[in-house]
Amino acid sequence: MTRSPGHDAPAAAPDPCEWSYEGPTGPRHWGELCPEYCVCKSGEAQSPIDLSRPEMRTLPTLEFSYRETPLEVVDTGHGIRVNVGEGNCLIFGSERYSLVQYHFHTPSEHRLEGDLFDMEIHFVHENEVGEGAVAGVFVKARSGQRHPAIQEIWDRVPPSVRPPASLNPAHLLPIDRRYFRYAGSLTTPPCSEGFRWHVLRAPIEISEEQLAEFHGWYTMNARPIQPLHGRRLLFGGN
Repeated sequence: MTRSPGHDAPAAAPDPCEWSYEGPTGPRHWGELCPEYCVCKSGEAQSPIDLSRPEMRTLPTLEFSYRETPLEVVDTGHGIRVNVGEGNCLIFGSERYSLVQYHFHTPSEHRLEGDLFDMEIHFVHENEVGEGAVAGVFVKARSGQRHPAIQEIWDRVPPSVRPPASLNPAHLLPIDRRYFRYAGSLTTPPCSEGFRWHVLRAPIEISEEQLAEFHGWYTMNARPIQPLHGRRLLFGGN
């Protein structure tokens, strides 16, 4: 991770498993930092991956049953995260997962046919038995109008003292809901596997100024591409 001067996290006790996005505690070494992170090195269902040459399938429609929820924006020291209260769900087929939080990576962690986007949002969900599902949304920056929902979040990144606000996470989703599906993992330590990934093909757009503002906090917080190891990559939905 490259973090800009002036935005350091508060001092805390040293973490014996401290990790980052570069150097001796970077992704290449995550699996060696402590036993809890061993899957980062030994796992064969790791994320992110290059989304290329998928199998075309009829997949369940992704239903994002999201609603207006208070904005709780946190600077984790590795990125910007928004914690979410109850009542927001991702539904596909008979599966139902509750949204726990969403966060931002720059550049995108997944690649689309080998190409990176400027950013990627991960919506992290969990079902009643603790199984995880993540929805990924690509973000493309261009000159022009700022994305209003993104700006609401950026305006409340600590140590901001802006008034409380609420936001419907659905405002961060593209209209086109076709997606890639595969079995993967967390993209940060401990790199736990068993997550159902759904990465939407269509990106949303933000302004170049908004991307630059994020780079004022984090210039890079993305894990490199991981081997597919024979996993099936599907594409479909509507």
